[in-house]
Amino acid sequence: MAVKLYIANEFKEIKQKTKSIVFREEIQEYLIKTKNRTMPKSLFLLKLDPYRTHRVLEKDEVRELIEIAKLLKDKYEEIEINKFADELLKFCSYAIENDVNVFALGD
Repeated sequence: MAVKLYIANEFKEIKQKTKSIVFREEIQEYLIKTKNRTMPKSLFLLKLDPYRTHRVLEKDEVRELIEIAKLLKDKYEEIEINKFADELLKFCSYAIENDVNVFALGD
């Protein structure tokens, strides 16, 4: 299971858009196990439920994801976490710079 983040102006455009990122369950579980490294800053990311999340994120939430990505890059040396953090940082920065919505959808 995973939470997929999409960039689109409207929900109906999601399938047409190519920009997306996957927050895999394995990464989420690892971050939960090691959350003392990033708490409380990473709480928003960890609360994205791969079973129930289905919404557009507020601009402040996207900015928070940018800060979380930076924090993950600083606190973790694991390749998979750093790769995800890099992707998340670029993804969310693009959304803010281009004033487009980020949709979070669980599987």
